[in-house]
Amino acid sequence: MNDVVDLSRLAPPTIVHPLDWDAELASFIDLLRAEFPDLVGVFESDSFVKAARTWSYRLTLLQQSHNQDAQSILLPYASAQDLDYIAATYYTFAGISRDEGEADKSFQERIQLSPEAYAGTGNLHGYAFQARKVDPIAIPFVDVEFPAPGYANVAIQTADDVDEDGAVEILDAVRARLYEDRHKTSDILTVSLVERIDVTVRAVVHVASGPDAGLVLAAAQEGLDSLAALVSRPRRVLSISALDDALHSPAAIRVLIDSPATEIAPGFGQAVRIIEREITAEVING
Repeated sequence: MNDVVDLSRLAPPTIVHPLDWDAELASFIDLLRAEFPDLVGVFESDSFVKAARTWSYRLTLLQQSHNQDAQSILLPYASAQDLDYIAATYYTFAGISRDEGEADKSFQERIQLSPEAYAGTGNLHGYAFQARKVDPIAIPFVDVEFPAPGYANVAIQTADDVDEDGAVEILDAVRARLYEDRHKTSDILTVSLVERIDVTVRAVVHVASGPDAGLVLAAAQEGLDSLAALVSRPRRVLSISALDDALHSPAAIRVLIDSPATEIAPGFGQAVRIIEREITAEVING
């Protein structure tokens, strides 16, 4: 599997300072007390407290602005034009730039992969980087494995809006790129399309009397949307426990899952696709 590191799971950077408006207010008043000890009673007046609160609030907003400025130059937090500047400033060696219409998440992942351009192909992320460079929007994911020394398998996953003919054209373009002299290695290379494992999700959500069953169902659908996006990548397991968690919400008593009956664990070059869902709610008294 060639998933890049999920940067959102990294610990917060120390360059970003925590915000505490109350602490800022207390510190500001304590400082003024120390500087002006003769102003007895002023610090307790309503007008002074209001002025101190306003000033502390402005300081907190200023710190938040500094935090955002600091985050904008860090790859895990950057977005929009900031991502473009990061690529143009620190990754010029890879010749990487955003394709027209490419989403921030896609571009961020390609920037992460771009150091592999040093090595070309012949390594896991090198194959993924070069394959996605053919069309980053039409190729959201690439799966790579080395089944034996000297052998490499690359599976291309095309976007859902790419039809069968378009997928074949993209596959041919990727194969041609990986076989170019500048990218070709001694590996015996196989390039294919990712096989989609179509899944139907059927479940019943038990709801106690009182909560709006419609809201519970909406929360279940939203959770399933997030899980579907997560398991759509190659070799991502669709487990029953993850499905149960996705369909749960605070107002749900339990979730009874009818389909799938067991977890689905895709192998190399396979990815789960939830094509149909039947989620219903049943109001019970216990």
